Amino acid sequence: MEATVNSFGSIYEDQNQSSISTFARALSVLKLAASRGREWENEWQGWELVDLQIDDVKASLANPWLGKPRTSMEFGQLLLTVINVGRWYGLSIEESLNMAIERQRNQCI
Repeated sequence: MEATVNSFGSIYEDQNQSSISTFARALSVLKLAASRGREWENEWQGWELVDLQIDDVKASLANPWLGKPRTSMEFGQLLLTVINVGRWYGLSIEESLNMAIERQRNQCI
């Protein structure tokens, strides 16, 4: 599958998006943003954004009239920011999540 950048700077896949992992798509968009100058000056800016995104999710949950789509979008923004922090530190998102899943699974058995 080949990723293409449209005239608005958005990445889209030439085939069905489900054929590429969500993590790979997220990293692709984050790397593109970084290559275009949308990068933090230091890791603390990333952590500050995580805190802001958590507040946005909480605010959305506290206001049910905003609706589930808005809350889902805010939650997605939080996840994307956390993925970006991991990218900043050079962590493998897939590996990190798989390790956490295994730890949780082992605690349950």
